[in-house]
Amino acid sequence: MKKRKIGLLLLLIVFLAACSNKYKEAYSAGLKYLDEGNYEQAILSFTEAIEIDDKKQDAYLGRANAYMNSGRETEAIQDIESALHNGMKADKIPDNLVDPVIRDIIQSHEGNTQSLIEEMGQYGFFADNMKEYMQPYLYDLITAVAEDYYNDGKSVDEINKFLSNYGLSLADGPAASGDFSSLKQDYSKELVYAADYNLPTVVDSFNGYIDHTEPVYASDIIVPYINIDSPDAKKANDELYELYKYLIDIFNWDASHEQIWFTRVDSDAAVYNDVLSVVTQTVDQGTAASTYTYYMYNFSLKDGHRLSYEEALSIIGSDTSSIRETVLSMVWDELNDLGEYAGMSVNDTMSGYDANVSNNTVQFYFDEDGNLYVEVVLIAPIETGRIPTIFTIHYAN
Repeated sequence: MKKRKIGLLLLLIVFLAACSNKYKEAYSAGLKYLDEGNYEQAILSFTEAIEIDDKKQDAYLGRANAYMNSGRETEAIQDIESALHNGMKADKIPDNLVDPVIRDIIQSHEGNTQSLIEEMGQYGFFADNMKEYMQPYLYDLITAVAEDYYNDGKSVDEINKFLSNYGLSLADGPAASGDFSSLKQDYSKELVYAADYNLPTVVDSFNGYIDHTEPVYASDIIVPYINIDSPDAKKANDELYELYKYLIDIFNWDASHEQIWFTRVDSDAAVYNDVLSVVTQTVDQGTAASTYTYYMYNFSLKDGHRLSYEEALSIIGSDTSSIRETVLSMVWDELNDLGEYAGMSVNDTMSGYDANVSNNTVQFYFDEDGNLYVEVVLIAPIETGRIPTIFTIHYAN
């Protein structure tokens, strides 16, 4: 019995070797005819090789070239996809077939973008040497993936985690094209919109100021809602809601008492490159000088995280050490008129600024032109107190 098994094994080896030789002969003949421009004969030879062994990729690639040179694009695409199934990588596809193959694969996966990304990743379409070919398709592919995940209740982090398996991110799609809809919680609304909070008030309005001639409306107390699906944006929206509740409490108190003091609120937002900046300002007004308070938020539109001051400075090619001299100079210009108190006030101001830098609590924002603004709280003599001041620390070219 043992000898019989050995004999069968030897016969199998001989058979496989014969098949291998026949495959090589047919494949080599196909290459010869292809080189000579005899495409019909090349197709026949490559077909013979495929019939001998349909698991190899070379004969499919050769026949695809022969089909393409014969004007038979559909058959050429089919053979390229067969070669890909057999382990060929996308960078082996002839240049004149890359786009048709990409389009055909995309069409075959219509309605299932996740499996499309997985298959194209397996074939190597997202490798660095294929970026030039894939760039026209990335926006639509990644947007479709983001919409599918969004409809399934998935977060931006989950979308990016899936895309990262293939060397991709949302930054390669919508964000790269200036469309950040894939980051949104609500696709139907803008990146920043007026929050529709509606807490009760004791009155709809009252006349403020000392002479009670200026109307103050509860409906004017509006804070922004940051329409980004990320943990940092959620935290910011929670903070802004707490601000809204505080402003409503102040309104109710003012309306129920002297009706002289009141607080106004204004907000603005801007997108610069892939950074969203949101600024809310409250102004307390009444019988004394107005008091300003700022709330500033900056988010990366690549992944929705809140930018640190250091990240903002890196965007303008600076860092905290370099920019400190700029801030110091501006503080001196503001406080120089204090005379003998100037030096002490500058030192106190810069100590506060340095502490905020260390604690990563510096408030800043970009405008749509790329100018960078930072809040510095000026520490003046006791009768003046603390004065939040906005400095432009970088002007865009």
